[in-house]
Amino acid sequence: MQLFHIVAEVIHLLVVAVAAAGPLVCIVINAKQLNRKDATEREALWAIGTRLGQHANRALLLGSVMGLVVAAVIWSEEFHQRCHVVQDRFLFAGIEWIFSWVLLFFTHRWWKKRPDGVKSFLARSVVILLATTNLLYHFPILFMLINELPVSLVVELETAGSQLSRAQFYEYAFTNSMLARWIHTVVSLLMIAVAYTAVISLRYARDVSGLSRDVSVRIVNWTARTIVCLLFIQIGLGILTVMTMSDIKSIMGGNVLVTALFAGAMCLLLVQLQQWTSLMSRRIDPQAVARAVTTLIALFSCMTAVSILN
Repeated sequence: MQLFHIVAEVIHLLVVAVAAAGPLVCIVINAKQLNRKDATEREALWAIGTRLGQHANRALLLGSVMGLVVAAVIWSEEFHQRCHVVQDRFLFAGIEWIFSWVLLFFTHRWWKKRPDGVKSFLARSVVILLATTNLLYHFPILFMLINELPVSLVVELETAGSQLSRAQFYEYAFTNSMLARWIHTVVSLLMIAVAYTAVISLRYARDVSGLSRDVSVRIVNWTARTIVCLLFIQIGLGILTVMTMSDIKSIMGGNVLVTALFAGAMCLLLVQLQQWTSLMSRRIDPQAVARAVTTLIALFSCMTAVSILN
């Protein structure tokens, strides 16, 4: 059952990464489009950006369904109690989900009509930031909090028939450990979204030639540079997260499987740095991109497994 939980959780998070962080990449691509005077370049950037926006909208729906699958896999009496004491938060999160999806759908349709100009770009960027910050803030913190609540507090609230108060929510949600893990998670999701952009750009490059192909290759180069930077940021955030953890015995040898997964993830991290660095040049090998993305998914899967098993 734990294996199925890990697989379902990994798929869920990969899809959610495209949904929640993908639109942020659309802002960058849209900004690049504004700086190009050549119509062919603008056309290529527009095609890649709108395709990513469309995939993000679909991914939000699919990721939500996968979230229900994960909940069904791990459902238990204890998990039910933990969800029950934050029931009001789930209602609020549901409203935020609808709000975010509507905004993302609206911005995708807006950009698809290709209104040019700085004002349109700024307006779309603000709307995207509202939608994505809602998703990246509310949902990771809520689900991390559910697992972090002390058993004694859950029993006390259940016995009294009450729910977690606003003050209690902020008390447990904004500890050093929770904040470090949340930031680490958000950067990981952003990395997956950037890697997915490389895949979209590479697929677009296969269908075009000339300047359009050169533009798509440059997007892959940009994604490689961005991921290398994010990997270095993740190293610092990872150290901070480990330092704020109350119990790191399982990672440091207390649990053989967790330690092995963590060690494997560190090895994959070094491989990732080499793979994406090699993709920063103008010449792009599709197989090299596929290997880099596959390794990133393996790294992401290992760290997700460590988080679940720890």
